[in-house]
Amino acid sequence: MPKVMNASEVELPDLVQEALKRLSEKELKKMEHCVGFDRKKVYHRKGFAYFKPYRNYFDPGGTDCEIWAGIKKKGYADSGKGDQYYWLNKSGYNILSWYEQVYIYSENARGNEIDASDDVLEVLLDDYVFCGYGLWNPTGARAIGVRARLPYKLTLITLKYLKDKFGYVDHVYEGGCDDEGFPHCTHGWILTKKWIEENKERVERRQEEEYERIDRILREPVTILENENT
Repeated sequence: MPKVMNASEVELPDLVQEALKRLSEKELKKMEHCVGFDRKKVYHRKGFAYFKPYRNYFDPGGTDCEIWAGIKKKGYADSGKGDQYYWLNKSGYNILSWYEQVYIYSENARGNEIDASDDVLEVLLDDYVFCGYGLWNPTGARAIGVRARLPYKLTLITLKYLKDKFGYVDHVYEGGCDDEGFPHCTHGWILTKKWIEENKERVERRQEEEYERIDRILREPVTILENENT
């Protein structure tokens, strides 16, 4: 059974480290309390650590009001009834998962925006419409996680979920030789025809945006540097 670590014991991406620096210890504790986080209730399956919250709700009073107002201002919580109560939003779930190094999510808990499916699909859509070097290479899970600003384990879980339940993504191998005869092999993830067909308008819109990006690049003036020796 793998060790459950907290953020002080692992090397986190720079973006996550900067985000955690913005949160005080008191704020993180309140966020833990909001979802009822308890390390004794963390469970492990196939190398991953999970926690299913039974709630996502905090009714503050006294100094807690100021603390939760700060959490909301930083983008990690939403509120209702004129800030009378708060809950963690998608960003709040994600940053707490990074901090605890535990996948925190429950379909039954309110505010279950931790579902990272659209973040992952957005990265793969970027790569599907991309016109440039590495055009046909599938994207690795770690690269997807970094670009979507998600923990690696959460990225893997999401990819497997999208593959097994919906058939929206697939893990493939691309290999062979390039035009100069150099061998290459790449394992990674791609969008399936099923997702592309179900999201045809979204794909076409993004493809058009990519063509416009390329057109802007081609229209930029090219500076030719002269060799000093000529």
